[in-house]
Amino acid sequence: FWATWCGPCVASLPALETIHQTLGGQGVTIVALRSDKGPIADNAVKRLRANPGFTFPVHQGTFELYAQFHGEDADPIVPSLFVIDR
Repeated sequence: FWATWCGPCVASLPALETIHQTLGGQGVTIVALRSDKGPIADNAVKRLRANPGFTFPVHQGTFELYAQFHGEDADPIVPSLFVIDR
């Protein structure tokens, strides 16, 4: 889970891309779920996707999905990174 306004989130994207490209053939998938919405966030993601070196998927996250990982009473915290096995 990340947000376009979150400096540490954006700073972590190149490392996540490296993991995605390096371990993708071994079944590792990186999926970024963004927590912010609106035209400013949409434009930030469009700029990110325009970078040919950026290949892992970005989807809109929801509080319901976030709560499945953190619990229903959790406030969304970004960045949040989860490693999930098969």
